Amino acid sequence: MAMGYTHARSWIPLACSAGLACGRGRLELNSSVAETVVGELAELADQITLLLEQEPVIQAWFAGTLDSDRSFALQAQLYYHVAQTVPLLEHSARTCAGLAASNPMYAVLTQHYAQHAREESQPVPHGLLLLDNLRRQGFAVDRLPPPCAAVQTYLARGFWAAEHAPLRELGRGYLLEVVGGQRLSPRLVRAQAARWPGTIPPDDFHRLHATADQGHGGHVEETRQVLRELNHFTAFATEAGAVIAGAEEAQTYLAGVVAHVAALAP
Repeated sequence: MAMGYTHARSWIPLACSAGLACGRGRLELNSSVAETVVGELAELADQITLLLEQEPVIQAWFAGTLDSDRSFALQAQLYYHVAQTVPLLEHSARTCAGLAASNPMYAVLTQHYAQHAREESQPVPHGLLLLDNLRRQGFAVDRLPPPCAAVQTYLARGFWAAEHAPLRELGRGYLLEVVGGQRLSPRLVRAQAARWPGTIPPDDFHRLHATADQGHGGHVEETRQVLRELNHFTAFATEAGAVIAGAEEAQTYLAGVVAHVAALAP
């Protein structure tokens, strides 16, 4: 896709300013690039979580009082990005595999993206699980509202990054898993349990992510571990800003989706 992006915030020249002594292709660490990245990711996640929790549309969604049309519109927008998660991960993995020959750091990312794509396809691609969730709510999934501008931009930037700046996918996925999986999905599971009769299926989209993105061994911790592994490569000190740029894209996407739904007539 014919797009070019610069990082939304300038990255510290870490090899000089963070007290890092360079060895043969790796860093002898006095302070951690990964810790700096995780700290910035946490700040971005906190910012968008606060914004979402203060939005009347999201409050009504949690409470089960959001009108049907806007509830359908909101969840349809989420579906469009979820449906492209595996293609984006697989594309990123292919790009990283090509880069790994000249930059071993990308071998770590190749393995991570390929593994994550497999996880996001179990027990079936998670977009199908979200469609099942919509069906249980009585929505006609063959008549999904169209993707809004925020979704289209997010996906276009994602596929550009998958080809040209695959580190961005690490930040995009991390922010969505912290905000969506760790913070919002558990609340949606509780809301669903209060509204729907019977047992929520174990492969319900929100229930699955409320589990998969939590604690030791969860997707968020997996990404932190990847960042710790990347921390050992000299190249990461100069390229780490791409992770933050990806997270900022995800933050903008979430805010844009909520603004789009809020503007719809109830």
